[in-house]
Amino acid sequence: VVARHGERRDYVDRDAGGNWVATAKRPFDPPLSPHGMEQGYALGRHLVNELERLNLPPVSSIYSSPLLRCRQTAASARLGMVNELEGGKDVPPMVQVEIALVETICEDWYRSWAMKDSDGTWGQRLPSDTLINPSILHKFSLEPVQEILSDWRTSWLDDSEDEQHRKNQIDMDYESKTNIDEPYTFFPQNVEMAPEQKKRMGETVTFLAQQQPSNNNGATNDSQNQTVLFFSHGAPVTHVFEELTGRPRHEHGSSSYCCYSIYKIDRDALSAAVTSGDEISKAIWEAVQVNQADYLQETIVQEDHFANEK
Repeated sequence: VVARHGERRDYVDRDAGGNWVATAKRPFDPPLSPHGMEQGYALGRHLVNELERLNLPPVSSIYSSPLLRCRQTAASARLGMVNELEGGKDVPPMVQVEIALVETICEDWYRSWAMKDSDGTWGQRLPSDTLINPSILHKFSLEPVQEILSDWRTSWLDDSEDEQHRKNQIDMDYESKTNIDEPYTFFPQNVEMAPEQKKRMGETVTFLAQQQPSNNNGATNDSQNQTVLFFSHGAPVTHVFEELTGRPRHEHGSSSYCCYSIYKIDRDALSAAVTSGDEISKAIWEAVQVNQADYLQETIVQEDHFANEK
């Protein structure tokens, strides 16, 4: 199951005339809005019943992007599962953070937070935007992206009891099995392109889906009998559909807050890919459900994500 995070705080502030980015210590890492927390909780409760309805196993592992909005969504979803399962035997283990589930490290992402008047809008072009001047860019945009992602354990919304409760859903001792290998920066410009991101997401989801822990008897579980839940971002969630299924993006559509898709692995296709030496992220997945968010029972208005080109 691949899901997007909930509603972002910076977009809510921007649409109300404010600018969360302008005063943030980590402007690339906005938290959820209170409604976003509720959306994540609703997703967790919903998946418990939806997986049972589809005769699929309960969630056995949860992986999240290192960015705060995804960690908060994953933590809220786990709390929703615990509530729905009433603490029973099918409660999933704590959320594990995987670096390679992160947002697309592209120019539009950097422009959303690293420029003088950035307000979260992707690809933001400002009136004075004739030449990128490194002296006015945020210092984090000049550092290799690995450095600004590595300290995610210290980044939380606040010290409130509710946030501590969410933090307690994260396995803080877990070390990511994946990473971003390229040292992306805004300046000098070295950014991730769409084909690179699609390949990264496809490989990451496929790899982690096959890295499941042993059962209580010490035997390795067959990953086809487990459900793994991933939390990532709008573009990665959409592009992984293309990468896993080979189908065009328009068949998925835009990823709204806390939407999810369910993919089932084709074991025969996997064996054939391994035997032939093909890329194992391709042609081994069947989409069982695509871009589902109706469970939220709200009128979903896709947020103004990208800047208008002038």
